Amino acid sequence: MAPLDAIVPIEQSRLTGARTELHEGVSHFDWIHPGSEAFTNVVKGAQKKCCSNGSGVSTKTR
Repeated sequence: MAPLDAIVPIEQSRLTGARTELHEGVSHFDWIHPGSEAFTNVVKGAQKKCCSNGSGVSTKTR
């Protein structure tokens, strides 16, 4: 079985204060590639965290 991430060891997710989400079948850099499922999940998570407080920040992408 391949490690979850070949670059960052799983032990880092267990550090005090770490907030971690594990996604199977996603490579380390997928989250920075627009159009990937991982990127979409990051954008949705950021929008939820940033814009759920009524800050008025636009969530539209170009």
